[in-house]
Amino acid sequence: MEIKRFSTQDIFQKNECLRFDLAEAAFRVEVVPKIGAVSIICRDVDSNRSLEAMDNACIEHARAILFDEERFNLFLFLAHAPWQSKSAMVKHNKLWKSFPKTQLLGQCNLSQELMIESREGLRFAGVAKIDSDHLVPAMNILRHENHSAAMILSSRDDISTLEGIRALYDAAFPTIGNKGATRLDLLNLALKVCPLGDVVVRMGGTLDDRETSIDLLMESYLITTFDR
Repeated sequence: MEIKRFSTQDIFQKNECLRFDLAEAAFRVEVVPKIGAVSIICRDVDSNRSLEAMDNACIEHARAILFDEERFNLFLFLAHAPWQSKSAMVKHNKLWKSFPKTQLLGQCNLSQELMIESREGLRFAGVAKIDSDHLVPAMNILRHENHSAAMILSSRDDISTLEGIRALYDAAFPTIGNKGATRLDLLNLALKVCPLGDVVVRMGGTLDDRETSIDLLMESYLITTFDR
């Protein structure tokens, strides 16, 4: 197993981290911010490799840069991607009860649940503040609910308020033209929150790829403080 760290000042140019389409970004915002990335990548060519072991290796390597409490707090943003029915059961379960793995995050860390209603049904969204003891279960949710979840490093005080959660939801599930998002839109989320000083975190890679990664998207000026 091998772990490497890469960085780029520009996610819209060829790089070793993540690459996004500049034209797509320009379609979404009037002025495209300068966004870079830091990626921690675990590679394992062993035929008996384990996705869980590769993820855990990435997590332990990333732990030091995810918990810089003088600058940021770490949050897990989670929302329903498929619209839910407007049933009494859905309204009772809301968000946290509908994702049983969130119970491993600790009740005191879970925000209020925001309800979003449309003609298609209901969605609920919320954030959980993640401490070092709960990083592994939070990353497990990020891995397996990648259509619905992202992590945010933020120093903003309002991120876990209902207004802050609504802003995250609107960024993560945008309506572009007449079409609403059916899964979390990582690019749009980064375009909206990175200019606020936030860092967007995702998990990538599969067992077949022989590598997994933890990718941090941020405004380019922050790269040197994370790539160390």
